[in-house]
Amino acid sequence: MRAAVLSSVVLLLSLAACASGVGGEADAATPPARDLGPRDGAVRDGRVPTDMSGGDLCVGIVCMAFEYCDRGSCRNYGPCTPAGGCAAASDVCRNRYCVPRTSDVDGDGVTADTDCDETNAMIAPGVPDTCNGLDDDCSGTPDDGAPRVLCPAGMGECLAGVCGCPPGRFDLDANPDNGCECAGEPADRVGSSCAAPQDLGDIADTPQTQTVSGNALPVGREVWYHFRGVDSADTSCDALHVRVQFLTNPDSSFEFTVFRGACGTLPEGCTDTGYQDFSFSTDFSTGAGSTGECPCTVTPTAGANVCGDETADYYVRVRRVAGVPVTCASYSLELSNGVY
Repeated sequence: MRAAVLSSVVLLLSLAACASGVGGEADAATPPARDLGPRDGAVRDGRVPTDMSGGDLCVGIVCMAFEYCDRGSCRNYGPCTPAGGCAAASDVCRNRYCVPRTSDVDGDGVTADTDCDETNAMIAPGVPDTCNGLDDDCSGTPDDGAPRVLCPAGMGECLAGVCGCPPGRFDLDANPDNGCECAGEPADRVGSSCAAPQDLGDIADTPQTQTVSGNALPVGREVWYHFRGVDSADTSCDALHVRVQFLTNPDSSFEFTVFRGACGTLPEGCTDTGYQDFSFSTDFSTGAGSTGECPCTVTPTAGANVCGDETADYYVRVRRVAGVPVTCASYSLELSNGVY
């Protein structure tokens, strides 16, 4: 449809600076003469340009777009009314001009009666609506086409004329029908580092438990949590038992590391390789015939341990295991004290 009028398309590019591209737009001012690009041919707009004696004076005359030949001279089409209408029923308002409904100003093969933009040969009814902020198909709404036509697979969804994903959302399955189907958890920049972890407050050995979840997206992200493992006052046996474990870990995609006391401080015997289960309790031997702080006494007693205060800060880092396929599935992490 457009092959025959390529020269028209190229020469009409100057229209963008002065035409709105919206059918029915009103403009009370008379448009300036010859402010648009030329188009091929003499007269193709439905008017009959003859002189008083019946001779044709428009043969060979090439007028600018939104102009017509009348007795050998190019004249502007009249402006639209302020309300976006035209005085003559045979005319329609297109790009601020009243043009004949049967005309094809941009040469795309679609008459002005149904073509919403006569400055752009790539805009007309039936044209696929792509993600560009324009009403390509003259439906009345820009970028309202089928998702897989607006944005190719893996390009996300159409946002203000550009394919992509909103902040915090991701297109993992490359399915254009569901766009950016996955939301990063926790929210963007929450628990982003050991210096700015997601604070869970106190978890005491009374006992107490907290559960958190997430998917550590985007890829390469670390999610940090902080809690204070509180060792309640004891008189005979210490109940402190801090434990961190995955309740769910889809495809073993995640690992965590626990730091006790401060960022970067690993508990004794622990490594920074990441693991699935962690425990810290006071059931360790500190002298002959005694086991940790159970039994223990409030004051020093021969053969027994003193019930001490093992309260400490804990920092937990969760990250994805390298090489595991990335999905939107989330982990569930349990943090407890005094439960086990």
